[in-house]
Amino acid sequence: MDPAAALALNVVLAVTSVVGAGVAVWQALSARHSREEAEAALESAERAAAASERQAAAAERSVQLQEEASQPDPWSAKYVVGDTYACVSNARRPMIVTQMRAEPPGSSIYWSHVAEGHRYEPGDRLQFMYSTKDPDAPHKIVLEWRYEDEERIRTYTLAL
Repeated sequence: MDPAAALALNVVLAVTSVVGAGVAVWQALSARHSREEAEAALESAERAAAASERQAAAAERSVQLQEEASQPDPWSAKYVVGDTYACVSNARRPMIVTQMRAEPPGSSIYWSHVAEGHRYEPGDRLQFMYSTKDPDAPHKIVLEWRYEDEERIRTYTLAL
């Protein structure tokens, strides 16, 4: 092969190598850019998913609060006869009374047919007696209770 042809061949091969290297660098940069865009899209999707979960939890809590607000007071006080009164269950589901007390402590009160831990169906009565003429008469009745299917303790206070 003559030296001019060999030189031309070497130049063509060198140019081809430089072009190939340039294409490889361009592909590497393009791949890096694509990976960064994919990572950014993944982070954005994760943030959106977390925001959706928070929004769903807030919506569920809102529904629970609206449901609770639409229900009647869980207990109501009723005068029965003489010195006998009753707290009547207005709830739409069974309740468990966990504690009953008269305030101030030491007040004269008689609980009738009542036991802590007792289950009350809707409409059931928790009766008690006290005399308004008694100097040790209670000022209020406090019931601590929970729905049968929940653990959260709630409080109902009846001012006398």
